[in-house]
Amino acid sequence: MPQFNTLSMTDLEQALREMQLELQELKDINKELTEENKILKVNQPKRKKKGQNTLEENMVFDKEIRLCGRKYGTCYEMFPPDRQLLLHSNPTFAPPLNEPSGYETLASAELAPLSELYSLLPSHIHPLVADNHFADVFEDAMNSSCASEIKKLHSKAGVIFGLPEQYFTDTMYNRASVPEIQKLLGISVSQHTPKPFPPILFPNLVEDASLKTIFGNWEVFGKIISGGPPHNGNKWEITSLTPGLLAWAAVIAIFLLSANKEFHYSGKGETMKIQYS
Repeated sequence: MPQFNTLSMTDLEQALREMQLELQELKDINKELTEENKILKVNQPKRKKKGQNTLEENMVFDKEIRLCGRKYGTCYEMFPPDRQLLLHSNPTFAPPLNEPSGYETLASAELAPLSELYSLLPSHIHPLVADNHFADVFEDAMNSSCASEIKKLHSKAGVIFGLPEQYFTDTMYNRASVPEIQKLLGISVSQHTPKPFPPILFPNLVEDASLKTIFGNWEVFGKIISGGPPHNGNKWEITSLTPGLLAWAAVIAIFLLSANKEFHYSGKGETMKIQYS
């Protein structure tokens, strides 16, 4: 490194930038270690107190389960797994989700998402999956996280779709009667329920019967994703776009445009009878 008395202003500015980057990297590492330490502290074996039952013991993992539930609900599956499915143990040889063999039979179609769920969860959580308490906490985290993201995106819907904000901020506004929204959902005065794959999911709103270009409306999807889940990317250790996140963005797009006032976790819209699941 050159002596300070020979450094130019450019050298000093470069050195300052490098120091700032190193400092930020150290801050990030410290933050990650702090979070890991918190989890390790929570997960340390504790001597069972007199009268303490199994449920009370399992509750120490609630924070971790909720974190996994929020990640799973946004990046993998938008709707909670069937509780009967959770009673099965972790599949030893489950077919991968991204291959056709995962959907050849009913059994393989069930095992693949179960295997995916287990791969997301830390190993010390695996013994708790069949417990009702796990399902309660996991589902609540999924639903509350989705509701939070929808509320946040609802205020940005005008920008997302390039439409007047009043269409979305006024809770009494009849969105089903707006021609621009009808076009995006592929509905009309006579056809009130959107198609399973409405125009909003395709690039330039051009529907493709072969579905080869479905989920190609990157301008809309990008705005939805950048306005919501990515802020959790570091926390969830998500470094790339998952199929589940893309599907999540598609469902959110349809819901924001619809006349439905609330997102029902049954998977079906109350007003427009849209099947989201």
